[in-house]
Amino acid sequence: MIGNYLQWILTNNRINKEDIGVLILFFALPFTRSFVNITIAAIIIYSVYHHVQEKKWPLIQFHWFLPLLFCYYLISVLITEGPWSLVERRLTLLLIPIIFALNLNYFHPKLKNKIYISFVAGNILATIICTIRALVRSINIDNGKIIFDAKVLKDTDYDFLTSSVMGGNYFFSSEFSYFLDSSYFALYIVFAQVLIFELFRDASGKIRNGILVVCYIFLFIPLFLLSSKAALISSLVVLIYGFVKIEISLRNRVVYLLGFGAVILLFFLFNPRIQVFLETITDTVFAIDPLARYGHSLRILSWDASLEIIANNWLVGVGEGSKESKLLEMYQIKGYDEPAKEMHNSHNQYLDFLLGGGVIGLGIFLCGLISLSVYSIRTKNFLLIAFIFVFSFAALFENLLTRYSGNLFFAVFVTLLLGVPKKSFDSKQVAPGLGK
Repeated sequence: MIGNYLQWILTNNRINKEDIGVLILFFALPFTRSFVNITIAAIIIYSVYHHVQEKKWPLIQFHWFLPLLFCYYLISVLITEGPWSLVERRLTLLLIPIIFALNLNYFHPKLKNKIYISFVAGNILATIICTIRALVRSINIDNGKIIFDAKVLKDTDYDFLTSSVMGGNYFFSSEFSYFLDSSYFALYIVFAQVLIFELFRDASGKIRNGILVVCYIFLFIPLFLLSSKAALISSLVVLIYGFVKIEISLRNRVVYLLGFGAVILLFFLFNPRIQVFLETITDTVFAIDPLARYGHSLRILSWDASLEIIANNWLVGVGEGSKESKLLEMYQIKGYDEPAKEMHNSHNQYLDFLLGGGVIGLGIFLCGLISLSVYSIRTKNFLLIAFIFVFSFAALFENLLTRYSGNLFFAVFVTLLLGVPKKSFDSKQVAPGLGK
């Protein structure tokens, strides 16, 4: 079955050499930063070389949001004398739009499904590698006997699931996610599921549809192991919305929805990390425990300290180069030992903008999101709507633009999806959504 599908891809979806770079880029997203950087550098070098040879350069235009966001970070870091690394991790906000502007063929409608398949395939391979790594770490040989023990702390009596919240388990959360932070990997996987819905809508034939369904179900495995509450909730919402959009019979729609809904429900019931969260959420929603060491209670401390700083710096913030040190000081003042020890950030992208740039910084971010939302609704762009939701919801619990992988994820899909909806593509024109 898989062989037939691969043969269909090769015979009916021939890949031009100019498109290989973008396919590798999206395939590489779930992997290491160095792999992605090499790919980006190769695309830029090839693009410049190609245009020099052709003696024909495209008109460089792109949406204002990403370059403005990069300029905000650059200016704020320079003013507050922050380290260059804070700018470096955000370079993709500028480089990715330039790459796509130099390669308008990346917006071609015939290429979009290949890009989606590349991203999905990258996430599946990353999951397989992480699983093999966890398996290798869990197997020991003692006196010629093979012993399987996935617990990080070996001298404990916890079972397989319980150990994930009591000392750690090689198959769960950060121990499982090798290439990316576990929250970011979960975010990538949820959007890979979104892309599978889009591929399912365009696919024809039982074999291809069956493979897509198998891939979609398979991606629930890493979601369970990564145990990101935000990702699981996003996955459920995407599931419901996706079944509204795809064209299948009402009977199959209901059966599939109930089936997948039951799977996600079981995840909530049997995942020990989520069980701990549900058991403590009613007691910790508004409670502040200075001695908190993990979970939702620890995130509450970060939010509380962030709000304390924001209250006195609400207009322009403390600057991107100073917010980490200011937050550390507040942790120490309030006696929040664990966040201070681990140097936790605010764990909320919106609070992070208020910390670094006040209402001005947050305003830039929200104006950009609103602009993208209006455009996606006006053009009925399902993928862009889904991306904005998944990213914005996860941003309530993580500083997604603090890490390189978050900036990269945001930049590539905002840039790509602004150009996807065009029905007829002319390589001499700028893709829709650019230059607005």
